[in-house]
Amino acid sequence: MPYAEIPPAVRELAEDLIFNRRPDVLPRYIAYFEEHKAAGAEQTAAIDPTASMTAEQKLHWQIVHRRKEGVEALIDDCLTRNQPVWVLNNVLLPAMKEVGDKFGAGELILPYVLQSAEVMKKSVTHLEQFLEKKEGGDQRQDRAGNGVRRRPRHWQEPGRHDPFQQRLHCVRLGQAERPPASSLTRRWR
Repeated sequence: MPYAEIPPAVRELAEDLIFNRRPDVLPRYIAYFEEHKAAGAEQTAAIDPTASMTAEQKLHWQIVHRRKEGVEALIDDCLTRNQPVWVLNNVLLPAMKEVGDKFGAGELILPYVLQSAEVMKKSVTHLEQFLEKKEGGDQRQDRAGNGVRRRPRHWQEPGRHDPFQQRLHCVRLGQAERPPASSLTRRWR
């Protein structure tokens, strides 16, 4: 379980034990878990955190909390109300962004991020069957004919076409500055 998902009372008890903050910490720790062991297992099984959520919210939650089971059914449910591209852009990608933000904040460690990525991969694999590949290009369409544009290659390669970005990219890599390719480059100096 990720550190941020541990209940605060349990986290405090564990930290007291690890850092030896109190003389009676071990008996308190044992007593707490003996009292809550049976009740905790029953409560966890009985409470469904996604019970009052929509299918879109459940799918988002499952990606963030690394649950693979049932994502296909949730995607099918989402597709009854929304286009496949909408599900991808407004449910799946924001969920992975949240995972990335939690990783950046130190709330998740890499193995948990990889588990979320596996759930995302399973979801996208199921969603792909509802997207059609358009002939003659690197563009996909959903069944309604809405195009999904890909980024041009020069957006993905820093400094490829923008002289200022190219100069910046060379500086970052520690390379010597390239000779000016056009009068546009001379204006940036």
